Amino acid sequence: MSGQADVIIIGGGIIGCSLAWELAKRDVDVLLLERDDIAFGQSSRAWGFVRQQRRHPAEIPLMKAANQMWPTLSAELEADFEWTQHGIMAIADSEERMSYYRDWYEQTREFGIETQLLTTRDIRKLNPDMQGAWVGGIYTPGDGHAEPGQATKAFARAAEKLGARIRTGVTVDGIDVDGGQVRGVRANGEYIRARTVVCAAGTWSARLARTIGLDLLQRSVRQTVVEVEPRREISRIATWTPGVAFRQRPGGTVYLARPDDGDMDVDLDAIRNVGWFIPNYLENRDAFRINIGKTLLRDLKRIRPTSRHFRKQFAESAGIEPAPNPDVAQRCRHAFIRLFPHTGNPEVVRTWGGVIDTTPDALPVMGEAPEIAGFVWATGFSGHGFGIGPAAGKALAQLIDSGQSEFDLTPFRPDRFQSGYSFDTTKIG
Repeated sequence: MSGQADVIIIGGGIIGCSLAWELAKRDVDVLLLERDDIAFGQSSRAWGFVRQQRRHPAEIPLMKAANQMWPTLSAELEADFEWTQHGIMAIADSEERMSYYRDWYEQTREFGIETQLLTTRDIRKLNPDMQGAWVGGIYTPGDGHAEPGQATKAFARAAEKLGARIRTGVTVDGIDVDGGQVRGVRANGEYIRARTVVCAAGTWSARLARTIGLDLLQRSVRQTVVEVEPRREISRIATWTPGVAFRQRPGGTVYLARPDDGDMDVDLDAIRNVGWFIPNYLENRDAFRINIGKTLLRDLKRIRPTSRHFRKQFAESAGIEPAPNPDVAQRCRHAFIRLFPHTGNPEVVRTWGGVIDTTPDALPVMGEAPEIAGFVWATGFSGHGFGIGPAAGKALAQLIDSGQSEFDLTPFRPDRFQSGYSFDTTKIG
């Protein structure tokens, strides 16, 4: 792996790989370390929506930039990752939900997002085959979708072509900090010097950072996705309905997921930070099932936050697939059949689980840690990371390379919770 690098990135998801690409374009010597394969984690398990629609206002400038990048990325990265730009539609079956959509529409009009308020008749025109009693909805024609795993790997390959070093199957032993400055990392028994280390480790970020005395407010939510084969075109528009969200791949299969149906497997992080997450939980308590069991027992066996214990836990979890919830999978499929009864009994191609790392305000944590020079956060994207990934990589690369970014990253600053600078979660889609 060589004994040094300008920047070491921990994590081979969409954020880490897009950042590696952007840094390599700037001739920065970058080394990316990934415990599993590239895109093994949430970046290959995401739904694939690339949306400006229903973003928190703080994310919209970055997301608008990302939305302008996506249409040309396939050519720039020399890869096909099924980019499709036919818009995203969100549908309401109650006045309460439609009122939320109208509020978001009014709050974000200043950003110039091309979003349309829909009537029931408009919805029928956009998808005549979809059954249901709708009050209305919103449609953003400039949004799209892509295949997450393929896109993430395309960023990694493009970064390598520009000189970035990417190493998979590498477990980080710890981060070396001396005098309040990052000095390097230990990985697979080797010491690698670097003055900048980026934590893009997703759900493992909090545990990694705790080994150097940093506290990240993080909670993990497990979601289930189902792929079915309806054997005909359903819609080119990715769609959220109250019962199921879906998008159809160019090959014909359809991804199904339930936006408000996740599993929270309680671990020590959830217990440590419970006070920060109570407001968000109370607001969305019908969207989660709280599971207390194996995950918590596993953590209690290694309660001491040392590098050695972290590495053992980190290494033991390599290659483990998050378990999908079979009940959620069934609800997805039944909801889809109710929407499109003419599909009959669509065959299930596969079902999988993914683990989303979330913060108390569901916004990412981006920027240098105030406590440790050279330690940069790039995590906490709360299920919004895939679509925004290209612009997040660009913003972080600018910050690392020159000390400033064209984007205002203040809303995502790492110390915002402790300083009281945080956002109202009711504005989040």
